[in-house]
Amino acid sequence: MEAKLAPGTILIVLAVLALVLAGCTPLRPEKDKKDVLNIESSGCEHTIGPKVLKANGFENFAAVAPGDTVCIEARVRPALKLFNFQGEPGNPIVFVNSGGPVIIQGRSDDYAGITIQNSEHIRLTGTGVSEKCGASYPPDEQQCGYVIIGSGRGVAGTDRTGHIEIDHVEVQGSHNVGIKVKSDEEEGVTRNDWVQYHTYLHHNYLHNIGTEGFYIGSSYYDEGLDPVLEGVDISYNLIRRTGWDGLQVGSAVKDCVIHHNRIIEASQANNPSQQSGIMNNRGSVCDIYNNYIVDSVGRGIYVQGNGGNQIYNNVIIRPGRLESDKGDGIVVTRGSNKGQNVFIGNNTIIEPKRSGIRFRNDQGDENLIQNNIIVAPGTLARDGGVAYIDIRGLTNVIASGNLLAPAVTQVRFSNAEAGDYSLLSASPTVNIGADLTGEETTFPNFEAAIKQ
Repeated sequence: MEAKLAPGTILIVLAVLALVLAGCTPLRPEKDKKDVLNIESSGCEHTIGPKVLKANGFENFAAVAPGDTVCIEARVRPALKLFNFQGEPGNPIVFVNSGGPVIIQGRSDDYAGITIQNSEHIRLTGTGVSEKCGASYPPDEQQCGYVIIGSGRGVAGTDRTGHIEIDHVEVQGSHNVGIKVKSDEEEGVTRNDWVQYHTYLHHNYLHNIGTEGFYIGSSYYDEGLDPVLEGVDISYNLIRRTGWDGLQVGSAVKDCVIHHNRIIEASQANNPSQQSGIMNNRGSVCDIYNNYIVDSVGRGIYVQGNGGNQIYNNVIIRPGRLESDKGDGIVVTRGSNKGQNVFIGNNTIIEPKRSGIRFRNDQGDENLIQNNIIVAPGTLARDGGVAYIDIRGLTNVIASGNLLAPAVTQVRFSNAEAGDYSLLSASPTVNIGADLTGEETTFPNFEAAIKQ
């Protein structure tokens, strides 16, 4: 089943109105915000105390069955490892904080604050007491149920871990990745014998992270060894100050969406190959929409996947704060595209250090760049109009209905100085967008997939 875009004219005004307010209305009917359950009220069949360092579903926690709730006591505790827990479709094993937040005071030599191995159909959730965690709340109001401090990684799912949901977790000061879910050939898990299905990561708060905020799937898709992913939803997360990419997804070949995330000051380490707010890595076909990306050191959104995806309704502000040669709002490279078109529409890009949209996909016969607002690209004086949309003479791209403005004041935002990029009624953007009536734009039905 696929949900189709309702016919009708899409006005460029949607690009800004969709994201500056907390609700963020996307182009498609919103079905991705799942109901959050306060699980503590349903009781606990099992409990993990602060002295348990390893919980093994084949050994000391062999009594845990599909559908059970395992409570983790609210204490300051060392790192925790969860091994060999196997739920069932529709009956996941749920690990939830109980009695308050679980604070994991990690060490740099811990692989992760919480490591999950060889486990499927499980949920790690911090909704035991509060639901206030993630993109909908400012930093000083976060009340995530797990707080992981100073470990090597925050949460890591490895060694055939899939059908997994991770939510309401705070990771601060990790030396490596904030949240990683990835199995690979080095662990003896190959593309031929296993697929990472249904990875759902939402309402988390990651800040002051050493490398990537999220590192999901393999970056080495072209080598043909590491498993692929099917069914990825990364949404409603707040990501602040990462060393490398804010959010990276690789090898996600089917049903991947990245949406409603707020990513602030990504890529602070200024590593030349790790400079994106959102990285759609090789092999991935992810729809990327309704994200708010501010002050990324390099690019706002970088796409080098299989093509056939859509990037829309994103607000990207001041990409390339430190790096002019990679300071683009949205970049689409040749990557591993397989003859697929890419759609870029209804995005708002403010003051990129270099170009607004930099497009290099020579695959597909009708790539679309439509209904975007691009304001004050940094190389405008040097490069002229190509600084707004740089397609380098490609003939397989249609660009129309875009508003290109040399200064923020010309667009007539409500209060750009205060970060309010909603539009005044007299804005020149109103009613200039390309008419997309009849476009058969489709999106994956993740609502059904995530319940598998």
